[in-house]
Amino acid sequence: MHSSALYDGATTVHSGNKSGAERKKFQCHVCIKRFQSKRDLQAHIRVHTEKPYCCLICRKTFTQKGSLNVHKRIHTGERTHSCFVCKKAFHIKSSLNLHTRTHTGDKPYSCTLCKKAFALKCNLDRHSRTHTGDKPYSCPVCKQLYHLQCHIKVHTGEKPYSCSICWKTYTQKSSLNVHIRTHTGERPYSCLVCMKGFIKKGNLDVHTRTHTGDKPYSCQVCNQHFSDPSSLRRHHMWHTGERPYSCTICEKTFTRKGRLKEQASVPFLSKESWHKKAFTKPHQSSHRRETLQLFNLLEDFTQKSSLNVHIRTHTGERPYSCLVCMKAFIKKGNLDLHTRTHTGDKPYSCQVCNQHFSDPSSLRRHNRWHTGERPYSCTICEKTFTRKGLLSHKRIHTGERPHRCEVCEKTFARKMTLDVHKMSHIRDKPYSCIVCNKGFCQKSKLRLHIRTHTGEKPYSCQVCKQHFADPSALKRHNRMHTGERPYSCTICEKTYTRKEHLNVHMSTHTI
Repeated sequence: MHSSALYDGATTVHSGNKSGAERKKFQCHVCIKRFQSKRDLQAHIRVHTEKPYCCLICRKTFTQKGSLNVHKRIHTGERTHSCFVCKKAFHIKSSLNLHTRTHTGDKPYSCTLCKKAFALKCNLDRHSRTHTGDKPYSCPVCKQLYHLQCHIKVHTGEKPYSCSICWKTYTQKSSLNVHIRTHTGERPYSCLVCMKGFIKKGNLDVHTRTHTGDKPYSCQVCNQHFSDPSSLRRHHMWHTGERPYSCTICEKTFTRKGRLKEQASVPFLSKESWHKKAFTKPHQSSHRRETLQLFNLLEDFTQKSSLNVHIRTHTGERPYSCLVCMKAFIKKGNLDLHTRTHTGDKPYSCQVCNQHFSDPSSLRRHNRWHTGERPYSCTICEKTFTRKGLLSHKRIHTGERPHRCEVCEKTFARKMTLDVHKMSHIRDKPYSCIVCNKGFCQKSKLRLHIRTHTGEKPYSCQVCKQHFADPSALKRHNRMHTGERPYSCTICEKTYTRKEHLNVHMSTHTI
C-alpha cells in the first residue's frame, strides 16, 4: 500500500466544535490515530508504508529526516547533550533526561502492590510481572521464558557487540559497556561507607550489605540467610548434594563453576616444556598420564585472564608488589588485602562483638563463633568444621604427612604447621614485645603474648561466659561442656581432650 493511497483514504473530520480531540482533523485509516495537520499525517503514514531516509554508512532506514540526523551521531560520535553533574554526554535529549534521574534519585513510576519505585516505565512493567506471574515471551527453541530478543542470541550465537581493545564479543551493548570499564579502570559506583568503587551497580548493592548486615535471601531448609541470591543457590547444593560442574578428565565434581575452571586450567606451553614442568598440586599430579588430553582442552579455554593468573602458579611470576615490604603477589586483590596489614585498615565489623576484620571472608568465619555454625563435615568421622579446608583433617585418618622439613626431615600433615616448625631452626626472631622485649618467630604469637600484658580476653564461652586470650584455649575449654575427647590411644583406646596429654600417655606404653 502506497502512502498516497493511504492519504487519499484518510478522513478529514469537520466539526463546529474546535476544542479537545476534535481539533485533530486528519485521521489515519490504518491505526485510527488522528493529527492536527496534513503534514503530520503524511509523516505518520510512513510508519506503515515506507522509510525514505537512509543512512549512507550502515544503510539503516528511517521514516523521518530528524530521526536520521540523530542516528548519524552514532557514527560521528557527536554527543550534543551533556549532564551538568557528571558531564556525561548523550546523542539525544531524552537519554539525558533519563540519565539525570540517576543523580536526582527521581523514580516517578511505582508499583501499586509493593510500592517499589523505578526511574523507567519499562522497568516497572517488567517488575509488575513478578507479581502477576505473566511471562509473555517464550523462546521457540528451548521454550524458556525470557527477555526474548536477548535470549534468542544464546541459540543463534550472535554477539554483535565487540570490544575495540581485546575484541571480546557480547550479545548486549550494556554488557560491552560494563566490560570496557575493565580496560579503562572506571568504577562509577562507590560505597558511601568505605569509598570502595565498583564497575556494576549490582556489585555495589551486594557490597553495601556487608556494612548494613542485610541478608534478604533465606534458605527454606535451615533458615540461614544470605546477602545475595548466588550465595543462596550455592548453599542449596549442600542440602541437595548437587555438584553440577564436573572435570572432563577425572570426573571430579564441583558445586561452583569457578572451582572447575581452577581445576581444568592449563598453561599455554609446548608439549616439550609441559613435560619438564613439575605439578605442584595433588590433583594436577593425578593427570600426568593425561597430558595429551589436557592439550586438547586448550582450544576450549575461553577466559584468558583467568588462565593468565593460573599460569603464574607455574611460572612463579608475582607482578603485584607491596610498596612497604616488597612482598609480591599473583593477584592484585591479594595485594590489596595484604596492604591492610600495614595500614591497619579493617573495614568489616562484627555486628555482635564489634570486632573488626580486614576482609569479608574473615568476618564470615568469625561470625560462626557466635552462631555455632559448622557447615563442613568430615565424611569419615563426621566431625564438623567452620572452614572448608578438610584435606588436612582427613590426613589424620589416612596418616599422610606430605610436607617435609628440609633440615630435620620431620614430616607434617599441613604446610602451615611445617612453616611454623621451620622457625625453630631459625635463630632470628623478628617480632619482639615492646613491653618485655621477648622475641617471637611469628607475628601471631606476638599478638597472643601481648595479651598477657594487656589482660585482653576477646574469646568467650557461650555456655559459662568464661573468657580466653586465644581461640585454641576456648576450643579446649568447650570440650569440658561437650564431653568431646578427640585424641585416643591406638593401643588401649583411652581418650583425651588435648594432644599433649595423649603424647604423655603414649610414653607409658613404650617404657
